[in-house]
Amino acid sequence: DTFQLVDFLPQWPSRGQTERTRACLRASPEDTLTNGFFVACFERIIKMDI
Repeated sequence: DTFQLVDFLPQWPSRGQTERTRACLRASPEDTLTNGFFVACFERIIKMDI
Protein backbone atom coordinates (compact mmCIF):
# COMPACT_ATOMS: atom_id res chain seq x y z
CA ASP A 1 0.00 0.00 0.00
CA THR A 2 1.07 3.57 -0.62
CA PHE A 3 -0.44 6.92 0.25
CA GLN A 4 -0.97 10.12 -1.67
CA LEU A 5 -1.69 13.60 -0.42
CA VAL A 6 -5.27 14.68 -1.18
CA ASP A 7 -6.24 18.28 -1.93
CA PHE A 8 -9.31 18.97 0.24
CA LEU A 9 -11.34 21.95 1.47
CA PRO A 10 -10.48 24.16 -1.51
CA GLN A 11 -12.26 27.12 0.13
CA TRP A 12 -9.69 27.24 2.98
CA PRO A 13 -7.52 30.31 2.24
CA SER A 14 -4.22 29.42 3.96
CA ARG A 15 -2.29 26.58 2.33
CA GLY A 16 1.19 25.11 2.44
CA GLN A 17 3.96 27.37 1.21
CA THR A 18 5.60 25.03 -1.30
CA GLU A 19 4.26 23.27 -4.37
CA ARG A 20 4.40 19.96 -2.56
CA THR A 21 2.42 21.22 0.46
CA ARG A 22 -0.27 23.25 -1.33
CA ALA A 23 -2.79 20.50 -0.48
CA CYS A 24 -2.16 21.02 3.28
CA LEU A 25 -4.18 23.48 5.33
CA ARG A 26 -2.41 25.99 7.55
CA ALA A 27 -3.89 27.96 10.41
CA SER A 28 -1.62 30.59 11.92
CA PRO A 29 -2.33 32.37 15.20
CA GLU A 30 -2.26 35.75 13.46
CA ASP A 31 -4.74 34.83 10.72
CA THR A 32 -7.15 32.44 12.43
CA LEU A 33 -6.93 33.31 16.15
CA THR A 34 -5.93 29.71 16.95
CA ASN A 35 -2.80 28.23 18.49
CA GLY A 36 -1.74 27.43 14.95
CA PHE A 37 -1.92 24.06 13.24
CA PHE A 38 -1.81 22.31 9.90
CA VAL A 39 -3.90 19.51 8.44
CA ALA A 40 -2.95 16.99 5.78
CA CYS A 41 -5.28 14.40 4.29
CA PHE A 42 -3.81 11.20 2.88
CA GLU A 43 -5.55 8.60 0.77
CA ARG A 44 -4.40 4.99 0.80
CA ILE A 45 -3.73 3.50 -2.61
CA ILE A 46 -4.15 -0.26 -2.56
CA LYS A 47 -2.56 -2.13 -5.42
CA MET A 48 -4.46 -5.29 -6.16
CA ASP A 49 -2.93 -8.23 -7.98
CA ILE A 50 -5.32 -9.48 -10.62
